[in-house]
Amino acid sequence: GPSMQVALGIAGGSIALLTGAALLFREERVVGHVLTAVGLAILSLSLFAATSLYELIEPTVALAGVFLAAAVSTVVAIRSRSQVVAGFSLVAVLAAPPLLGAEPDLITVAYMGVALAGIAAISLWQTWPWLPPLAFLLSVPQVARWVATEPELSLVLPALFAYWTVMTVAAGGEAFRNVRHQLTITSAPLLLAAGAAVIGLAFSVLDDGSQRAGFLLALGALHGLVALLFARRRGLLDPFGLLAGAYGIAMATASVPLLLDAPATSVVWTAEAVALAIFARQRHHGPALIGSLVVSALASAWLSYEAIRLASDGVFLELGLATTSV
Repeated sequence: GPSMQVALGIAGGSIALLTGAALLFREERVVGHVLTAVGLAILSLSLFAATSLYELIEPTVALAGVFLAAAVSTVVAIRSRSQVVAGFSLVAVLAAPPLLGAEPDLITVAYMGVALAGIAAISLWQTWPWLPPLAFLLSVPQVARWVATEPELSLVLPALFAYWTVMTVAAGGEAFRNVRHQLTITSAPLLLAAGAAVIGLAFSVLDDGSQRAGFLLALGALHGLVALLFARRRGLLDPFGLLAGAYGIAMATASVPLLLDAPATSVVWTAEAVALAIFARQRHHGPALIGSLVVSALASAWLSYEAIRLASDGVFLELGLATTSV
């Protein structure tokens, strides 16, 4: 019957998983990798059957089982330095909520948060550049699905900030512990993608321009804190700190048009460009000079666009008055 099938699957998967772990610790890596992967697959399929097929247990109970199996596999992966086992564990734990039919509620979000925090911790100690992007790709649709259920704003915003935090730590990885003179191949794309995803999800629940501007300023300030952390420890030209600082400045710059009208926006952007130029001159900081030129060009383009728009509105108004007179 279904109960015996699930019980046999869980027992067999557990035995295969533990046997594979023992073989990996004995450096018998080929068979160890196979048994560990097979054990995780059997456990995941058994719990899928117990929830989606036979409805024997609640999805939250199945999630706990998957999380326990993935935690064991993660410990094995770290101790044996096995990226293969880490990959199987990551896919199993992050793909479990939709496969097991778990509703996008607070329990599922908390489950995802714990899993992602563990992945961020692994990234601090292991240089596995593929791990954080895979975690992002598997998790962001589920976060978006939860946000689409329109939970309380007091829950959504802290959750989004927490999600950004773990993704930023995962993107930086070992750079938070050791000096790295170059970014990994996935650090910059992941930091940019995580920021863009969080902003997009926040804007989907924030309708007011001032609220969106406040969120941008808050997120930009967090990026600035990351940049300051790296600057204090490793100098102003640390690559990850420099990237985080530039992203934070970009967010603060983007928030200005949401709060002010066009002339005031151009004034603020010009002042920002001047401040960056002064900083670049005093610190001999090339990236700051580039940022100053970009913001200055943006201010000029914005003011020119508004001038053309106002002039066009004036022409259309005159044409309308002339037509009315005729």
